[in-house]
Amino acid sequence: MAVPEAAATPAKFSANRKELLRELALAQTVRETKTTIPILSCVLIQVSHSQLTILATDLDQSIRTTCPVTKAAPGIITLPGKKAFDYLKLLEGDDISFAALDNNWAQIRCGRSKTKTVGMDPKNYPKIQEFPTTTEARVPVVILKNLIGRVQYAISNQESRYTLNGALMTVRSEEHT
Repeated sequence: MAVPEAAATPAKFSANRKELLRELALAQTVRETKTTIPILSCVLIQVSHSQLTILATDLDQSIRTTCPVTKAAPGIITLPGKKAFDYLKLLEGDDISFAALDNNWAQIRCGRSKTKTVGMDPKNYPKIQEFPTTTEARVPVVILKNLIGRVQYAISNQESRYTLNGALMTVRSEEHT
């Protein structure tokens, strides 16, 4: 997913702190912690009129999650993922507001707390591939567990062979089975 040019305007939004914290916690599972590419330690936050989308990637895995917002001005910002997550955990109050400032800075307000943090240029954030959202497959848990059990022996658990640390599951329609 490319960073939209129209979203290059400064973002401003308010959201429920607990909901935003939950979504940032999900992003922490993917965001790169030790990297030679600094932008990967950040999360990309895209704000629309009714929701914000949080993107995180380590170039192997990506996550996209959403959260409802209030008082939103569409835009896009990047923030250091761990720093933002840890800071939000410490805050007291229900609503939190963000405002993008000049030179990739962001202002965060919650309750009596007011701080600024520096982000990075959203244009440098890597593209994240779009996945189709219209496809759905329902597989009973017993069958899925059986399928995983049949291939689990072939999945490597050696970190040096990370390309073999997973299994590919292909879903076909019932007409082609």
